[in-house]
Amino acid sequence: MDKRISDLMLGQSKILTNIALGYSNDTFIGKLILPTVSVDSLAISIPSYGKDHFRIYNTERALRGKQKLLDPTSYGKVDINLHEHGLGYPIDIREIDAASTQKMKLEIYGAKLVKDAIELGDEVRIADMVQDAANYEAGNKVTLTGDDQWTDTDSLPLNQIDTGREAIRSKTGKYPNGIYMGHNAYLSFKDNKQVTDKIYGVGIKLGPPNHAQLEELLGMKIHVGSSQYIAEATGETFTDVWGDNAILTYSPANAQGKGDMFTPSFGYAFNYVGLPSFKTYWQDNAQDVKIIDGRTYSAVAMLMSTAGYLIKDTNA
Repeated sequence: MDKRISDLMLGQSKILTNIALGYSNDTFIGKLILPTVSVDSLAISIPSYGKDHFRIYNTERALRGKQKLLDPTSYGKVDINLHEHGLGYPIDIREIDAASTQKMKLEIYGAKLVKDAIELGDEVRIADMVQDAANYEAGNKVTLTGDDQWTDTDSLPLNQIDTGREAIRSKTGKYPNGIYMGHNAYLSFKDNKQVTDKIYGVGIKLGPPNHAQLEELLGMKIHVGSSQYIAEATGETFTDVWGDNAILTYSPANAQGKGDMFTPSFGYAFNYVGLPSFKTYWQDNAQDVKIIDGRTYSAVAMLMSTAGYLIKDTNA
């Protein structure tokens, strides 16, 4: 283990760490788009995936013949550097005294708040990356305008999604196994005329279809990002993390939360093994303010952009 990380882990509270890790925000979808991989180094080199995993090779060996060797023509590598992210939650000695019978609850609250803040930062970094059209190659993205936008009665979102599915399959050999929509994109999708006509029949409307009906219609999981953030510490205005966009991706179903980085995927989120960690210490050693300290090292990367398709600006 890196010495800096070793030093960081000293004094870790297993109770606070376990509690914080057991708490998750159900509005976050970033780690579903980029499954988490645990790594044991702050600087790693990983494969940039090509088409070798989908080629047919002559594997038959003749009697006393040589073993066949493949030619990994499309192998490349990407260098990833993990960055430290952390936050502290202060508890004054007077708060501790006032809540002496539930002292641990204050620490639990602080640990959960810190974990949520760190993960919100990851969520924003992932959202910024995968919603940026510049990160996709031509043919794997579309920006909607006018009557193509899902808020328009004449729009055809199912056709647009099918175009995305075929674009991913043609370049990766795999169909996408998930679609991720911002909150407003999801609202316009489920109320779209083409969608409701397909589910209920032309001209029949029984209200917006439910989530299960929409997933059955598309034949894949639909994940909705409804998280928001306030840009400034002193601000009050909420901004959606996920805009009016839809993203189709392929990532191995068994990689959710336990990716191995060697399996081709749209991308991965990298986290240092054993982190985040949580501990407590006294600010300035004065024992007036106790700090609930949360730290982690992480990075996010799109490794196979052809395994994703961006439908941007779904709403007028």
